[in-house]
Amino acid sequence: MEPDGKHPISDANRRSVIRQVTKLVSGEGIYYDGTFGWPEGKVFREDEPVTMQSDIGQIIVDAQDWENKYGRDHGNGWLMNHPLRKLLFFQHYLDTVTQTREEPAAEEAAPAPATVADATVAVPAFAVGTRIAAKWIEAWFCAVIVEVHTNGSYEVEWVDEPNVFNTIAAADVRAAAAGDCA
Repeated sequence: MEPDGKHPISDANRRSVIRQVTKLVSGEGIYYDGTFGWPEGKVFREDEPVTMQSDIGQIIVDAQDWENKYGRDHGNGWLMNHPLRKLLFFQHYLDTVTQTREEPAAEEAAPAPATVADATVAVPAFAVGTRIAAKWIEAWFCAVIVEVHTNGSYEVEWVDEPNVFNTIAAADVRAAAAGDCA
């Protein structure tokens, strides 16, 4: 299952992602041999282990540049894109867990408004079905809003990762500019 518990992922896909993630975090790097492979001796991130402190958003950009230079992944993203995105999702999850632990307990939170007149109602900036750009760690990715949460955050589905959903704070959502979504 995906992290949202709703969308199944095959065992073969899970093994493929874990195999590539292991190569990235160990510093072995990713090589692509075969008919459509990269030139001999070309290994992406060899001796450069990816950690949870790495700028994985930038590493994704570097991977795209690498493929533009040495040849694309004919496996539709299972070589680098999907494993790097899963690492980015996990990094974001760890950041979210850390932030949640650091938030004050409910009894320490500010009291609710005394009357309805004191309360403000936030109107969501984007409706369900809107194609937007969402910030994930330090990079912006194209997504579609699938749900608006009562706290103002959005549940999004990533355009280049169909059936992968994440909750994004309103501050990390913007209207998709012409160059954001291909």
